[in-house]
Amino acid sequence: MSAISDKQLRFLIVEDSSFFRTAIGGMLNSLGVSQIDAAQNGNQALEACKSHHYHVILCDYDLGKGKTGQQLLEALRHHKLIDRQTLFIMVTADTSRQAVLASCEVSADDYITKPINATLLNRRVSRLLIQKKAFHTAFEAIENDQLPEAIDALAPLALPSSRHQRLANKLLGEVLLKADELDQAKAHYLRALEEKESEWARLGLAFVEQARGNLEAANEAFRAILINNPFCLAALDGLAKSYHLQKDWRNLQRIVAKGVSASPQSILRQKNLANIAEQNGDIDTAINALKACVQLGFNSCYGDWTDAYRLGMNTADAPQALLDIKDKLPAEALDILKTATDYFDVPNEDLLRLQFLQGRLQFLSRQQLHGKQAIEKAESLYCERERMDVITDVARIKAIRTLEDDDRAKALTDALKEVYKEDQNALEILDEVLDEPVSKANRKLLAEANKRGIELYNEAEFDEAILCFQRAQVMFPRHVGIQLNICQAYIGKHNRGDGGDLDEVIEQQLATIRRQLDPRDPQYKRYKKLCEMIKF
Repeated sequence: MSAISDKQLRFLIVEDSSFFRTAIGGMLNSLGVSQIDAAQNGNQALEACKSHHYHVILCDYDLGKGKTGQQLLEALRHHKLIDRQTLFIMVTADTSRQAVLASCEVSADDYITKPINATLLNRRVSRLLIQKKAFHTAFEAIENDQLPEAIDALAPLALPSSRHQRLANKLLGEVLLKADELDQAKAHYLRALEEKESEWARLGLAFVEQARGNLEAANEAFRAILINNPFCLAALDGLAKSYHLQKDWRNLQRIVAKGVSASPQSILRQKNLANIAEQNGDIDTAINALKACVQLGFNSCYGDWTDAYRLGMNTADAPQALLDIKDKLPAEALDILKTATDYFDVPNEDLLRLQFLQGRLQFLSRQQLHGKQAIEKAESLYCERERMDVITDVARIKAIRTLEDDDRAKALTDALKEVYKEDQNALEILDEVLDEPVSKANRKLLAEANKRGIELYNEAEFDEAILCFQRAQVMFPRHVGIQLNICQAYIGKHNRGDGGDLDEVIEQQLATIRRQLDPRDPQYKRYKKLCEMIKF
C-alpha cells in the first residue's frame, strides 16, 4: 500500500484555479486519499490551518491576488500553525530561478512543477511521508531544542545502510553546529566530503570556521562556494554574518544586496538591506529597499506601517542633492505612507509623529500651504498632550525645521535639553536634532568614530574614512564637524586622482556646510581652508 493512501492523512490543496483544485483533488482521490480540503487563497488556507491539522499541504506558488505560496508558508511558520511534521509542497508552473529560490528561502519540503500527474504526485508525496515518519523523533527533539536527543536520533539514520543517509547527515551536521560541538561537526563534514563532494558539507566546514572565530578562513570557503553557485543563499548569509562580526560595513551591504537580488520577494532580506543601508548613510538604497518592504508587506506576516514611516523619514531627511535629482520622491513617499497607514493599524501613540511627517512630505512635494497647515494642526494636538514623549518631540522639531523656522527649532531644542537633562536615554534620542550630542553614550560614540575616521584618513584609506564618518552622520546629522570630515576625506580622494565624478559631490558637500555656518562660527575657518584645499 502506498504511504499516500493512509486513511489518517489529511490534505489541504491551496490553488486559485478551480480547475487545478479539482484536478489535484481527483488525483488524490484516485490514490486513496479521503480527507481533502481546499483553499482558494492564502487567507483561506490560514483559516483552514487554524481549524485543522494537515499532514500535507499542496500549494501553488502564484495564488493570484493576495499572498504568494512563499508568504503563506512564512505566515504558517510565524504563527506556528504548522510544525516540521507537516509536509508543505510548492506546486507551480514557474520554473524561474527566482521561484525556485523563493521555495528554498522558506524551506518548503519539495517543489513540483506543473503539469503533474497522479503517478508523479504519488511518488513524490509518498517518499516525503516515509521520510517524515523516519525523522519524527529527530524533528521533535530539534523543535524542542533537545540537541543531544536529536543527535542520538539522527546517528542511525546517517549510516550508509540508511535510505535517508544524505538528509540525516546534513541535519546531523547542523545540529552538531548548533550544539557547539565544533570538533565533531568538522570531523562529520570532512567524512562526508571524503565520500562525496557536496555543497552542504563545504558550507558546514565554513560555518565551523566561523563559529571558531576564524573569519578569514570562513570567508574564503564561502567565496569558493559562491564561485560555483553564485545564488547559494546560505553562503551569502554566511559571508554577511562574517562581515558583520568584522564590522566591514561596506562589504556587508554589498553581500546583503546580492542576497536581495537573488531572492527579491523576501521581505526580511529587504528589511535587512534597508537597515544596513540606513546605517551606512546610503539613503537611496535604503529608500528603494523600504519601498519593496511596503509592497511585499501588504500580504506578509512581517508587513508593518513602520516600513512606510521609515521610507517617509528617510525621504524627508534626505540630502538636498538627492531630492534635487529625485524631485518626485516626497510626493511618492507621501502616497505610499497614506496607502500603508490606511492598510495597517497605527497605534494611537504614534499618530502625532505620523502627522508631523505627513506635513513635512507635503511641504517638500510643493504643497507648502497644505504642509504648513498639517504641521500647525499637529502642533495644536502636540500642545494638548498630557505627557512628554521624546520621539514625538524629535518629529516636531524636524517638522519645524522643514518649515525653515530655525530660530524656533533652536529654542525648542534648548528647552528640551533642560527638560530631559536627567534622562540619558531620552537625551540619546534627542541628540539626533542637536548640533552637538549631549548624552554621555553618544559623546563617546562620536569621539570614537572621529578618532577611527581620522586614523583611516591619515592612512589614505579615504573610502573607509568616508564610510566611518557617514555612519556617524546618520546618528548626528547636524554635526558640522562630521560633515567637514566627510568633505575633507572626499577632497583627499579627489586630490589623489581617484576616478569618479567627485567634483560635484564635493561642491554639494561644501554648499551644505556653508548653509549651516555663520562666518562667526569657529568651524568657518576650517570650511574656508577646505575650499582652498580642493584642486578643481
